[in-house]
Amino acid sequence: MALVVGFGSSALVEVLQMKAVPGRDASLSDLLTNTAGALLGVGLGSQWPALVFPSIRGSALLAGGWGGAWLLAAWATGLGLRPAPTRADWYGQWAPELGQFDRFPGRLLEARTAGTPTPRGRHPDTQAWRQRLTQRNYDVAARALLGPAPGRRIAPIVSVFDADQKEIVLLGQWGPDLVYRVRMGAARLRLRNPAVRLPGALGAPAESEVRVEGRLDGPRFRLDALTPTGANHLVVPFSPQWTWALLLPYEYALGAEAGLLTSLWLFGLLLPLGWWAGRAGPLGVPGAAALVVAGIAGTRVILAFDPAPAGEWLAAGSGALLGLALAAALRRLNKSASLR
Repeated sequence: MALVVGFGSSALVEVLQMKAVPGRDASLSDLLTNTAGALLGVGLGSQWPALVFPSIRGSALLAGGWGGAWLLAAWATGLGLRPAPTRADWYGQWAPELGQFDRFPGRLLEARTAGTPTPRGRHPDTQAWRQRLTQRNYDVAARALLGPAPGRRIAPIVSVFDADQKEIVLLGQWGPDLVYRVRMGAARLRLRNPAVRLPGALGAPAESEVRVEGRLDGPRFRLDALTPTGANHLVVPFSPQWTWALLLPYEYALGAEAGLLTSLWLFGLLLPLGWWAGRAGPLGVPGAAALVVAGIAGTRVILAFDPAPAGEWLAAGSGALLGLALAAALRRLNKSASLR
């Protein structure tokens, strides 16, 4: 019953945001996280002894199920990080005024998308533009004069939307930061479309001329900014462990801290895997190790992503090892108590 109430109330809110509440966007990620929270609460409240202290067989099943769910989520996340162009006509926009964004307070002097000038309106060859989006080194570049600091929301400098008002690509300003995002497969499921930001790249005084560029360089984001104070550059490789970023209930852009946040996510996910694997008997430890290798390295090989950074290996291994250590400590404690 609690699950039905959680799902129903969340679905009602999302429908209202879609149809009745101006300035708000419905999101499948909100529905999923709210429903998952309700399910987790019901499960922990009614079944916590069986989840925390399961039998050997139950531990093996929980470890396998948890590891399998993690692998599935990583695989789906990796697929969700592929460009997803729409079929409707595309329209270029110079510093547009759109209800869901702030207006760029500067002046755009030049804009290029996929190596060609960005039109102010419908693109004469949307098909060619669409094909370019799915190729390597897709880029959006602009030359502009900065204005006063924009408001609290993203202010598009140059963007592309389709005839159905779906965002295809956006290069913009968010406070002093440069922000770039491209429509990915996650957007088709109304999950959070990942964005990347270059902190402080647009913090120069008003009337400063800047040159900015956002690029999809294979399985990674690249951001560049050239201002009177110097050049700034950032590369953020894709990770199949960005599930947390796709499920966020608020707008967020990944920066240099993305690796740390992903590591914390992995540590938390792999700790229960280690706990259940440690209680699952002799095959638990090698089974957990195999799942960690498959989840961290295997998904990246299959999806043609860059090799996993050391932080992901360290976080996943530390979480699993801590779970294993806690399970081993509890076994020793129980054995000592039984000998008294």
